[in-house]
Amino acid sequence: MLDFNRICEINVNSVYYFSMNSERLQVAIFGDGPSGLSSACELAQNGHEVHLIAPDTKKFAHSVYTTDRILPVDIAEAFFPKNERFILPYLRVITSNNTDFRVTAQGSYFMVDYPKMVEKVKIELEQMPNVFFSILPPSILKDIKIKDSKDEAVVIIDGQTLYFNAIIDATGVHARIDRQVNKNREKDYLVEYVYGATVRGKLENPEMILVIGPAAGTSWVNPNVEDENYIDVVFSAYGPKSQYNKFLNSAKPRLDKLISFIAEKPGVNVYSKKPENTYAGFIRAQTTKKPNTYHVFTVGEAAGMAKPSSGDSMQRAIMSGRILYESLKKGQSPSEFYKKWNRKWPGQKLYFAGTIVRLSYQEKGQLGGVLDAISEWIKNPNSDLIEQVEKYVVDGKLNPGLVAKILTTPKVASLLFLSAAKKLELSFKDPVLPDHLPLPKI
Repeated sequence: MLDFNRICEINVNSVYYFSMNSERLQVAIFGDGPSGLSSACELAQNGHEVHLIAPDTKKFAHSVYTTDRILPVDIAEAFFPKNERFILPYLRVITSNNTDFRVTAQGSYFMVDYPKMVEKVKIELEQMPNVFFSILPPSILKDIKIKDSKDEAVVIIDGQTLYFNAIIDATGVHARIDRQVNKNREKDYLVEYVYGATVRGKLENPEMILVIGPAAGTSWVNPNVEDENYIDVVFSAYGPKSQYNKFLNSAKPRLDKLISFIAEKPGVNVYSKKPENTYAGFIRAQTTKKPNTYHVFTVGEAAGMAKPSSGDSMQRAIMSGRILYESLKKGQSPSEFYKKWNRKWPGQKLYFAGTIVRLSYQEKGQLGGVLDAISEWIKNPNSDLIEQVEKYVVDGKLNPGLVAKILTTPKVASLLFLSAAKKLELSFKDPVLPDHLPLPKI
């Protein structure tokens, strides 16, 4: 049995009722990713007692994180100090239709050593007297039981019963805590499949390369943050979670095709086409339904809040922790927190609708049309760019948020969203996921 004397100094004979009027809350947070750490920081810095419970896992195979949003200064400095960011000055776009152009990223894209970032924040939290860490074997975490009723929030770990004011699920896409108690949680949902590896090679320019089409999905290539003699190559595609195993069956040949494709491009030096440190997974690409829980709050990727299609998943994960604290401070329920989050990030249904529409083009291997149009406009700036972009966005060939960032024109971005909303007529309020893998054969 584990020794919880330091980890959870809680009187198990008393029950802590959920009352935000109490001066000092006792909160259990499961997960030590960005959303879990952000939640812990907000609560601990405001005097509450935080019990952070996370699995003892191996180092991530893919340690690079990139973002296409300029983070708020306080978030950037708290999680990504300037001396720890590797800036990628350029965004390069390559499609299977021979489009190849580069735009200035204006400092928006950067890389960090993700495990190092997580460890840094954890060390800072460990120095706070009101934060208690528990790094447990996955076998113990797997058997954790949660009881969530109107009067109490209970965690049963390794035979010990512990009571909290609130329980936070930041366990990632699998939402291991929420799925025990939330009757509204879906069994199937839209995800972004990911299959990547490191490859011996080097990029001549420090850049983020977005690759559309050659493996029938969306891919990216960037320098490896740990070893300058390697590059990271990642293939991704959208589809239902239920089809993930089918995706894995064809993932390796798709990655091989992607590596062969980029090896022929100027400025990309691939010394060996053999992928190393291969990894796979999926990211939730739609928010959950309104939760049906009393004291269990779900943040970050566990709630679909770190949605990849919006391109700013790290900021969204961190902000979910901050918004959660604001909700707890006001005594709001999990469903009220859910509403508060959706008010902070409007347009969730539009993003989701666009991704659903995109699946039909992905299945036909026809992604990348809008980027081809932009490439033509760069060559011929007198062409009607608005008309071309509107056509492809309405057709669902690419996420409008990414297009807007590439164009960096607020007026055009507004036109994109208004046009998409009008043409789609928001008819995707309850879209149906495909019952098959939406990818062409390879």
